[in-house]
Amino acid sequence: MIRVTGYQFPDAPDMRKRLSWHMIGGEAGSSEGTWQFHWQALTCDESPQLSRWLTQVAASIMHGSTLPGPLTFTEPNLMFRAFPADSGTVRITVGFDLEFQPPWHRRRAAGDPYQLSFTVDAEHLRQAAGQWDAERAPFPDESDMTAVPGGGTWREATVPEAALLEAALTGDWDGAAELRAQLPGLLARPDCTCGCGSIELRTRPDAPASPASSPAPREGIVLDDTGEVAGGLLIFLRDGHLHSLEVFSYGDPLPMPAPSQVTWETRHQNH
Repeated sequence: MIRVTGYQFPDAPDMRKRLSWHMIGGEAGSSEGTWQFHWQALTCDESPQLSRWLTQVAASIMHGSTLPGPLTFTEPNLMFRAFPADSGTVRITVGFDLEFQPPWHRRRAAGDPYQLSFTVDAEHLRQAAGQWDAERAPFPDESDMTAVPGGGTWREATVPEAALLEAALTGDWDGAAELRAQLPGLLARPDCTCGCGSIELRTRPDAPASPASSPAPREGIVLDDTGEVAGGLLIFLRDGHLHSLEVFSYGDPLPMPAPSQVTWETRHQNH
């Protein structure tokens, strides 16, 4: 079961920040065991997409039309796919990545989610969509509010942040040049209250969009003082623009690491 449990920043005086991210929690199980998860996995304007997608899949079953494509989000914790099955049903596959992975399938980087599949009919899909909307109703997104007073506090990226971003965007992979062109004038602000060093990013209005996938294919590996892997860095995009630099850990929250603590790998891009 997956549910919206609240806002990441429930007490933020800036309503735009308060309505930025939903906390998503739940529990899941397979023949290998059960596990629980909880993370700021969906932006508030992404959460309604799940019920719309479930409704579209149900409609495809009813009308025998083409199933909608995969449902993905800014954070890679969740992914949904629909495949044809027996008459009147579909097979839904849910991918659990990063913080949502079960303890026996931990990976240090995104891209290898643990997958669960189940077969369901249109009626159960519509019920699931309605339940999701009912559970997220107490935590509306910005489009549900009549007025959103504005103004988060943005600042220039610090020297270590800028160095990490430059290292992350090194190389000639697809979309890298456009992302590097977004660095001049880039603004940043803290993006988490858990104690980690994650930051939200905002590019200048005339910055070129990138065709790169999200998260970007360059992933940072953070080493502790003993040389052991302590966590990692991921660059997330929105509409082809730099959106956040996430610092994740395998233990206590990590602050923004020094560039000397990070090694970088480029994963293969699928097209």
